Amino acid sequence: MEKTPPLSLSDAGWLHMEEPRNLMMISALLEFSSVLTRPELLKVFQQRLLVHPRFRMRVDESGPRPRWQPVPVDMDYHLRFERLDGPQQLTQRVDELVGLPLDRGRPLWQFHLFEIDGSSALVARLHHALGDGVALMRVLMNLADQPEQGSVHPPGPRPRLGAWSAALLRLLKLVCTGPDPSTPLKGELGNAKCARTSRPFPLSELKETAHRQGISLNDLLMIYLSQVLRAYLLERGQPVKGLELRAVLPVDLRHYEDEELGNRFGLVFLTLPIGYAKTGRGVRLIKRRLDGLKASPEASVVAWVIRLVGLLPALVDRLLLGFFGAKATLVATNLPGPRQPLELSGHRLQKIAYWVPMSGRLGLGVSFLSYAGNLQMGVISDAGLIPDPCRLVDLFEEVWDQSRI
Repeated sequence: MEKTPPLSLSDAGWLHMEEPRNLMMISALLEFSSVLTRPELLKVFQQRLLVHPRFRMRVDESGPRPRWQPVPVDMDYHLRFERLDGPQQLTQRVDELVGLPLDRGRPLWQFHLFEIDGSSALVARLHHALGDGVALMRVLMNLADQPEQGSVHPPGPRPRLGAWSAALLRLLKLVCTGPDPSTPLKGELGNAKCARTSRPFPLSELKETAHRQGISLNDLLMIYLSQVLRAYLLERGQPVKGLELRAVLPVDLRHYEDEELGNRFGLVFLTLPIGYAKTGRGVRLIKRRLDGLKASPEASVVAWVIRLVGLLPALVDRLLLGFFGAKATLVATNLPGPRQPLELSGHRLQKIAYWVPMSGRLGLGVSFLSYAGNLQMGVISDAGLIPDPCRLVDLFEEVWDQSRI
């Protein structure tokens, strides 16, 4: 009989943050050029997925603190199979799935295997209470026949006492400031979501572009994202002169060889200079602000706030989340993935993209993931607020193409 341990405060915090309009669920799309069958995938899951105890447990919320409770795993629910007519039908099904909550009476995960014209697509839906993006992406990649041995970035130097004080003061200042400006990117949310992916971008060229400008790859992606949002808002008739919008960025706080599931990350608030996005000033502002956040313990401070959320009643959590969510416009994240191509039960994984949960009642999430020499962008949005996330993808591709001229 397996034990019924309580959820960590961080895991409980992400569980409490969920509401119908904003699911705390990380979704991923894995694409294969050949037909991956359900029996093949069942065998892989038995050998490499169900070895993780959390994938055999539901969350018991009947007591004062939620606990992991072992339950039988019904693979008819957890692994669904369907044949589709083409890529357009896959897009429709993905939109439906990213807005569909997981069954709280079962382990908090589900996969959907689609066969499409001699190829396959696998949609993974994993609750944030299981783990953060780094942990869950590692779980997905370890399903491979010969998984690449990943590495966790070593922690930076310990911030000085003054840096902790500055981070606390910055967050207190954020609490006292008004909400992010009203734009077409913010508004009342509904239950329906839209999810899109970009074409793969050559990672070596992106890194070379960043190197020429004396900035990091993440700096470059945030600069491009600012330009994309600027162009999108102009198309929607939004004035952008002097406009700045905040993005919530997850920050991995793991140490060496920390391969456990769970949530071990914090959040920082990056102010994007939308009005200056196409100028040298905008580039300098983003680099300076990101450099400041890297040297700050702000992510650790917010991680403690999330733990506090795990102690509070769910209603209080949602009120707190809505308050902080008003301070930003979007979530943006960048994850490094496997450097070499992977195979799953003998089938080559061609592409992989994922969609980040839009915490804080935000209506837009942008994610970047590298894999086998390429980088792919994922965009998820509230369907009523931003019904055309594909336009954001198109604009990012245009920004990238223009930078190569």
